[in-house]
Amino acid sequence: MQRSMSDIQADFDQIALYADGAWNANDFYHERILACLPASGGKALEIGCGSGAFARLLARRYSAVTALDISPLMIARAREKSASIANIDYRCADVMTWEIPAGEFDCIVSIATFHHLAFEDLATRIQRALKPGGILVILDLFAASRLLERAWHSLALPLALFLRLRHQGLRRTDTAARKLWRAHGARDTYLTLPALRRLTRTLLPGAEIQRLFLWRYLLVWRKPFVC
Repeated sequence: MQRSMSDIQADFDQIALYADGAWNANDFYHERILACLPASGGKALEIGCGSGAFARLLARRYSAVTALDISPLMIARAREKSASIANIDYRCADVMTWEIPAGEFDCIVSIATFHHLAFEDLATRIQRALKPGGILVILDLFAASRLLERAWHSLALPLALFLRLRHQGLRRTDTAARKLWRAHGARDTYLTLPALRRLTRTLLPGAEIQRLFLWRYLLVWRKPFVC
């Protein structure tokens, strides 16, 4: 059952208090996402920007970045961390009700956010928001539905622990933050890859979906040019 946006906002308002730069599995794929995007461009939109780590990377390539998050405390942290970057416009907004300008963006990126939202409705809104030829990149978690995927999910844990040790050393994530993330994750639900592929065949035809190792998938879709 999909959670209410007010519940999700409440979770991330609490998590924002501990957004101290601790490494997480999404960070591991930032370069992978950037590799899907052109070296430079016009306008970019990030859906679910959190404390702004990826928005700041987008700002190096795009002349204007709009970054949305439903949590006002996350947006406050993002603005604080990005004070010296003039081409990011952080907005506290629910993407499902925000008036997305039609044909506005050259790229739209979402990291670990789509599973909180109604995929069908959001995919339709994104299609309208992209310029012809614009690119959508989604990194998100998926639910294992097959034996091989369950094995992959199990094997990913030691790799994630190694990567965290490599990036953080012996510094541990704050205990309160770990509890908040664990409680949030326990209430989340995710699509399986077969369900995702069924949805994209209709909603985002031609999308490429890659299964990644750290419990995630990468979806890349380019909006067709209008003939």
